[in-house]
Amino acid sequence: MSNLRRHKYHLFTAFDTGNMIREKDSQVEFEVSIGDYGNSLSMSGSSNPSTTQPCNAVYDGTHYYFMPWSSSKPAVIIHSEWEDVEFRAETYNIMMWTLECMEEEVRKYKIAELARAKQSDLDFKCYKLIQKLMSELKNLALPEPPENATKLDKNLHKLRLFQIGLMKKAQEKKI
Repeated sequence: MSNLRRHKYHLFTAFDTGNMIREKDSQVEFEVSIGDYGNSLSMSGSSNPSTTQPCNAVYDGTHYYFMPWSSSKPAVIIHSEWEDVEFRAETYNIMMWTLECMEEEVRKYKIAELARAKQSDLDFKCYKLIQKLMSELKNLALPEPPENATKLDKNLHKLRLFQIGLMKKAQEKKI
């Protein structure tokens, strides 16, 4: 078990319709789960009920069956508890945002290249692309993992900082 803080979450699910069900000889119920929480077959997780009330499907007169819920729609609430991994998501989001910005700039360059732009314009776009990359690298700051983060989180953070440092050094040599 991790030693990170844990947060409680609640998933509320309301069912609107249940249709296009193949013929069933027994009652139908729907189950909602998040990981092991709500999974009725799991021995771990929440013991809260995570299924709708069993109900017989009704024939629609043509080919399928539907659930006769009409105005009383079933609802399921799952209570769960997860460790706080906000720092992981924040780091991932920063890295993905930087990557997307760079991919967008490369895409613009390729469009200009396909449009047979003048070589001087392509050179300028390439220069701007490199300048933007260098600017993003200078301003890139990854959040520190919390004190109680796992050893893997701390080592991954060190590795990322090391790799960013290598890119910055390579950038400085080019200038």
